[in-house]
Amino acid sequence: VALPVALVFSCALAVTPIIEVFLIRLFLLDSEGKVSLDNVGRIVRIPLSSIAGSFFAVAYGATVLKIGGFGIFNSYTNDFILWWTSDALGCMVVLPAMLPWLLGQRPALRQYLLASAPNIVLLIAVFAAFIFVRQIEQQRQHEHVDEMLEVLTHELFQQIDHAVLITRGLSVYFEGSSDVTAAEFSTYARTVLKERNQIIALQWLPLVQRADRQKHEQYISDSYGREYRIRDRMADDIMLAPEREYYLPIAYSEPLDSNARVHGVDALHLGYREIALRQAIASASVSISGPIQLIQEPDLLPAYIVAVPVFRGDASHLAPAGRQQALQGVVQTLFRFGGFDARLLALGMDSFLLSVQDITDPGAPVQVYGKVPSGGTAQHREFGVDNRRWRVQVQPPLQYWSRFSHWQMYGVLIAGLLLVGLFQTLILSIAGRERAIRQQVELKTQELLAARDAANKASQTKNEFLSNMSYELRTPLAAILSFSRQIRRAESFVLTMQSRDALASIERNGELLLGIINDMLDLARIEAGKGIELRYELISLDMHLRALVRQYKSLADERGLSLLVDADSQITIMADRQRLSQIVLNLLSNAIKFTEKGIITLTARAQERDGREGVVISVRDTGCGIAPELLPRLFRKFDQLHENAGGIRGTGLGLSLINELTLIHGGKLHIESTVGVGSEFFLWLPKHVQ
Repeated sequence: VALPVALVFSCALAVTPIIEVFLIRLFLLDSEGKVSLDNVGRIVRIPLSSIAGSFFAVAYGATVLKIGGFGIFNSYTNDFILWWTSDALGCMVVLPAMLPWLLGQRPALRQYLLASAPNIVLLIAVFAAFIFVRQIEQQRQHEHVDEMLEVLTHELFQQIDHAVLITRGLSVYFEGSSDVTAAEFSTYARTVLKERNQIIALQWLPLVQRADRQKHEQYISDSYGREYRIRDRMADDIMLAPEREYYLPIAYSEPLDSNARVHGVDALHLGYREIALRQAIASASVSISGPIQLIQEPDLLPAYIVAVPVFRGDASHLAPAGRQQALQGVVQTLFRFGGFDARLLALGMDSFLLSVQDITDPGAPVQVYGKVPSGGTAQHREFGVDNRRWRVQVQPPLQYWSRFSHWQMYGVLIAGLLLVGLFQTLILSIAGRERAIRQQVELKTQELLAARDAANKASQTKNEFLSNMSYELRTPLAAILSFSRQIRRAESFVLTMQSRDALASIERNGELLLGIINDMLDLARIEAGKGIELRYELISLDMHLRALVRQYKSLADERGLSLLVDADSQITIMADRQRLSQIVLNLLSNAIKFTEKGIITLTARAQERDGREGVVISVRDTGCGIAPELLPRLFRKFDQLHENAGGIRGTGLGLSLINELTLIHGGKLHIESTVGVGSEFFLWLPKHVQ
């Protein structure tokens, strides 16, 4: 900015305090040009004059800053609010104490306290509220970063999982063919690697006996049209491997050009791979290496190797020592974390610093992506796969924290200013209306108590009505069911097939109605606070679930559905048999009701949660599914989602009741659903009574 322009704006800005003092004096003095602290009404003018005078003066000053482009935040509103609130607060703290002396008065102590104490107390409260709201805003910002950090952590986990899946698929490819050529391997690998940017290479390491070494070397040399020898890595040099009983060389590698340095290297004699490879072979399972500085990419960040052994036939029944004899070779996938630029951009985190460290050895963490944050505020999350652990850190840039809206904090300051200004005015009105307010409070309290009693009475009447109605309905319904069963089973009645079907339909619908009535009774009992008494007994889940499925097999067959049970025969649980049956049958009934074709699967597995042994029972269907926005309504009483469930209506009681019964058992119920694919309900119950 040119010096003359800067001088002009400086002079214009210097007028601001003069304007402020003039306006405060104008608002503060009465028509006689005097200020008195003996009258409460006069005291009220002190904070109001500070707020009003600083408001207009700061508006002028902020305008000067805006025109000259000297604003702190380059925003007129932010400059104005920050300046006004700080200036007005300062005036209100100082002015009440200094004004009497400036006017040549000597107020009594009582007058001084009356003028100053309310403002000081309220200003302390305003600042406390401001700090509290600021902390909430900061917490929101940290939670926002933590949510994004969770997405990135999931992305990292997915990259590891993809590498494991690719390696398993490659092992299956070699298990399915006795002799995979280099050309076949190259074609397969290129197809897999086409859109896998984090995958560096796929490799095949056959087990080569000493007697077959020369034949193997000649075969690979002919396959690639280039010299191939089994070699060892010694420090930074690579040399021919000496005679050994057997070798595990890198025979096939794709892409070959970028991995030519390791082509033929005996992996069993690479110090950083030997132990992991031998463990993978002995356990016949996946092995994930530690972070490795690749020979072929020494200047890049460390990578990982996922290895899966390939055996001749099934080696799972063999002892670890015997698996060496059945070993055909090992497939490897080399991958490195990366490809987060697009994800960070999609999350609005393109200016964030992302860091990933391998902390399997806490004393010696290894940087595998990005750079370690230095200074600033970094948030982190840890996750693990098999025996390895990683720490993911995200550090937002400094401008990130100022990007969030501060309207709540500004609102607190402005509200505090108005509160200070109006406080003493309210004292005058409150003193005269205290009795009226107290009477209104007592009256409103009585009305609220009466409304509460009326609501409780209405709720009790509703529960009693539901109970009485349910009992009244159950008696004739039981008679109808009994008569229909007697007629259908009596030999003295000669019934047509159509009549038998009609009686069977009466029984099914009657039992359905009876179940609804029982659900209403249970819900009424729970709402009335009477609770449901559970009779715990030891239940074998496999037998119990199969017995429950048999009750719905005929109904499923009528709809052309398959009912499958997959339960561990060893699982037992302490639960109320009747209520457990009620929960499972409700879930099966819903699954059958909302599935037009396909399979309904009932499974049971042991699962520990929060340090407690338990069992998770799931009911999966291939029905219409439920939209995500409707899931929160799923367990509400009398809430029907028929418009999103193929036009099928229900009572809206079943899921609400089984949720209550699950909670009474100390369990948890949740659902995963995809529209057009199906739904799966998960019921977790503790194995033992707590």
